[in-house]
Amino acid sequence: MNEDFDTSEELKAEEELKRLEALINLLPQGHPSRKILEYEMIPWKVKARVWIKKSKPRPIKINDVHRNEQINVVALCAGHQIMMCDKEMKENECYLLVPMKGIITPMGPNRDRKYVRNEYGKQFQKRINSDDMWGETLETFPRIFVAQVYRRPLFSLWIKHSLEFWKQIETEGFFGFWDPEGGPVLWHQDHGFSHPYIPILRVFEIDRDLRDSINQTDVIGKPLLFSEKGIVVNGVPVLTDEEFDLKRQRLLKIFGDPRFHL
Repeated sequence: MNEDFDTSEELKAEEELKRLEALINLLPQGHPSRKILEYEMIPWKVKARVWIKKSKPRPIKINDVHRNEQINVVALCAGHQIMMCDKEMKENECYLLVPMKGIITPMGPNRDRKYVRNEYGKQFQKRINSDDMWGETLETFPRIFVAQVYRRPLFSLWIKHSLEFWKQIETEGFFGFWDPEGGPVLWHQDHGFSHPYIPILRVFEIDRDLRDSINQTDVIGKPLLFSEKGIVVNGVPVLTDEEFDLKRQRLLKIFGDPRFHL
């Protein structure tokens, strides 16, 4: 797969992951420090590329570029997150992931307001901003991660995006960096949506860095995939089929909870 990674950095990341895993194993389930350690592991998972030896490459056709908050893109690339709030991504299509920088996230329809990260999100954003792989400029972040829209849950039309629903999503760790009321609830309100817009995403590391094929601007707005739209590459999933299915079933269980139905 992609050769741009430094092997010594991968080994360093693997050692750090082992250290964090050992600390987690000392803590009982439900201990608040477990979540903090899990978040600390996310960047190291990307650097260690823990998925490369777990699955075989498969062909991926890239349909477009998707730009999202830096914090979401990093979590997706590590296999920690399998969802986002989005109204434009199309089912079964694949999008090259490109991060937006910034601790402050401008709104769409109402740029006078800002989405709000929870305390975990604020701390994790600081961790990202100080990391040499991401940082403030985003230029070092490799454009080798592609998200396939596994499913846009149309059945969510009978779910109301209530605060209770988004608190459950946050508690279960599926969108764990955002304040439920100041993040996803506000986003849906500003876009006039009465039902959740949640695509379920499967992320792959591809065998080519496509950063030279896209607009590297940091201006808010969607960058374009230039000469290679529709390119077919090989990609390895960051979660195995079994790992992804377990996360997906947990997420669908929340969608099936009658407390959140209209």
